[in-house]
Amino acid sequence: SVLLSGISPVSVDINPVTQKATTYVYQDVDVSEIALELELSELTIARISDVEFSNGTLVDFSTTLAVNLLAETGHQEDWNIEVLKVNNDITNFRMAGVSNYQTEISADDQLITVYVPGGSDVTTLVPGFELSEFAEAYYLGQQFMSDSQSLDFTNPVVLNIRAVNGSVKAWTIVVQEAFASILSLKFQEEQTSNTIIDETSRLVTVYVTNDVSLNQLTADFDLSEGAEAFKYGLLVESGVSQFDFSESVIFEVRSRANHIENWTVEVIATSADFRSFSFGNITDVSFGIDANDQTITCQFPEEKDVSNLIASFVLSDGASAYQNGILQESGINFNDFTDPLTYEVISRAGEMKEWLVKIEFPEIVLSVDDISGEVVIYPVPASSYLNIKLPLNNDGASSLQIFDLAGRKMLQREYSNQRQVNVPIDQLKPQQYILVITGEDWIVRKNFVKVR
Repeated sequence: SVLLSGISPVSVDINPVTQKATTYVYQDVDVSEIALELELSELTIARISDVEFSNGTLVDFSTTLAVNLLAETGHQEDWNIEVLKVNNDITNFRMAGVSNYQTEISADDQLITVYVPGGSDVTTLVPGFELSEFAEAYYLGQQFMSDSQSLDFTNPVVLNIRAVNGSVKAWTIVVQEAFASILSLKFQEEQTSNTIIDETSRLVTVYVTNDVSLNQLTADFDLSEGAEAFKYGLLVESGVSQFDFSESVIFEVRSRANHIENWTVEVIATSADFRSFSFGNITDVSFGIDANDQTITCQFPEEKDVSNLIASFVLSDGASAYQNGILQESGINFNDFTDPLTYEVISRAGEMKEWLVKIEFPEIVLSVDDISGEVVIYPVPASSYLNIKLPLNNDGASSLQIFDLAGRKMLQREYSNQRQVNVPIDQLKPQQYILVITGEDWIVRKNFVKVR
C-alpha cells in the first residue's frame, strides 16, 4: 500500500501489471512535500535513487517518483508512484455524426471550439467527452452523460463539470463552421487585373493584360479563416509559391475542420482593342485599324456630313468602350465625327487604351491643266468679301468652291461667262481657306485668309 502521512486520499490505485501506484488527492493539497509511507512485501526494501528508503521520508510529488523494490531473493521491480489532483476538466471532446471536424481545447479559458465543415447542421449534434478522474458533467442542472443525446449548438453550450470535492467549472463549447474558400487572388507580376470568384463552382477567373507571361506567376491570395492551400501535397504560400498558369491550375483548399474543396484557377489574357469598326449601312467606306497606334482611319469616297453617325464595332472579349464618360453600344450611340473622336476602351483586366477615330475625304485636285489667263483674288487677307478675276478665255460655266484646311466644303457658287465675281465671306470663321475654281477645261487653287 501507499500512504501519504496526514492526507486523506480520494482514491488509491495500485496496478501490479504496470507496476504503477496512483493516489488521487483534492485540489488544495500541496504535493511538493509529503511524508511517504510504503507497506511492502515481507523482507523487501525500497530504494530511491540508489538510497534505501525509510517510511516518513518527505517526497516531492510534483513529478512521478521512481522506486526500486528489492526482494530478499534478489528479485527487483521498478515502480512508479504518482500523486494526482482530482480536477474538473474536459480532457477530450468529440462530435458524433460529423465526418470532418477539428477540436481545440483551452484549459485556461475552459473553452472548447469545434470546427465543422461549412453548411453543416449544428442543431442536432451529439457531444462525446472524457473528464478528469471522478468528475461529472451537468447540463441545465441535470447530469449529462457522454454520447447520450443531441444538443443544439447554434449558440454556445455550457457544461458544468463537477469534481469529487464539489468544485465546479463552467466549460463553454462553441461550434463554428469552417470554410475552404479562396476569398481573393491576384498576381505580383500584374498590377492591372480583374478577379472573378464563383463560390458555387469553386472557380477563380483572373483576367490579365495580354503582355503578361503566364508560365511563372506568383499569387497573393486570401483564404477562409484557418484554411490552407495545397498543390501536389505541398503547402502553397501566398506571395511565395509560383505556378504555370498557361493552363488551369487546381488547388486543394483544406478548411480548419479538415475538409477539402478543390478550387480551379484559370488566367485569361485580355486586351483593350477594336477588332472591327464600321458605320452601319454606309458600305462605301474603307476602314483601317492600327493596333500599334490605336488609330482607326475611315476613308469616305466623297465629302459627307459626319456630325451624326452611328458606329458599329467589335471589341476584345469582355472589353467596354466609353466616349466622354458614356458607355458606347455598338449600333446604338450617335457621335459627331467631324473632328477626330477619342474612345476609351477598358479591357476585362481593367487596362485602359485611348483609341482615335478619324475621318478622311478624297484629296482636292489642286493642279492647273490649262489657264490662258491669270486668276487674281483680292483683298488678301479678306474680311467681308473676296474679289476674283477669272481667265480672259472663261467663256463657259465655272464653279467656285471654298474649303477649310480639314477638307470640308464651306461655300459653293456657279457662274457663266463672267470675268470677275464678288463673293461674300462674312459668314466664314476667321482662319485660312482654300479657294478652288473649276472651268470647262481648267482647275486652279488659291489660298486666302479670312479676318474679322
